[in-house]
Amino acid sequence: MMIVGEEEKIEEAYAKALARELGKTRLSINFLELFTALFALGKADWFGITTKWTIPPYSVLVINDYAPPGEVAVPFAVKLSPSVDFALMYYLYIDDKLRYMDTSVYTATYSTYFNFLQVGALFAGRKETRKIVNTTSSSVDLIEFVTYARIPEQIWDRIIRKYFSTLSEEVGI
Repeated sequence: MMIVGEEEKIEEAYAKALARELGKTRLSINFLELFTALFALGKADWFGITTKWTIPPYSVLVINDYAPPGEVAVPFAVKLSPSVDFALMYYLYIDDKLRYMDTSVYTATYSTYFNFLQVGALFAGRKETRKIVNTTSSSVDLIEFVTYARIPEQIWDRIIRKYFSTLSEEVGI
């Protein structure tokens, strides 16, 4: 049973973690620990189809529809095998309008688990589509899928408020 004040302490801790992460890169934020805490608190859940790609104990959850209004769409994690060099392109749509795009190049191996829990901007969006481009073959293989994280808007707002407050103190912006 959760003691009084425990939820607020966890939210504060992960707000500080977000601030430190953004302070390192100024662009990307790692959401893994934040979502883990939200799962533990029962404040967030995933819905969709679990694909064959898994990062224990996390699975990639994929759906082909819009996230409900007021919820946040973010990238999740994936394991690619065998070894593949590829480019990952983020297309973030808000209300069917392209609002954000980024491209990163990675190398995947059997022994490497890596996550895409980094996004270059914070958006309360609806649809996020990623295209993985295989750069090791002469042809270009496009794999499109959509993932969503369900986080109640009021919980997200509290986290972000604490995050920006902490950011101003620790990073100075």
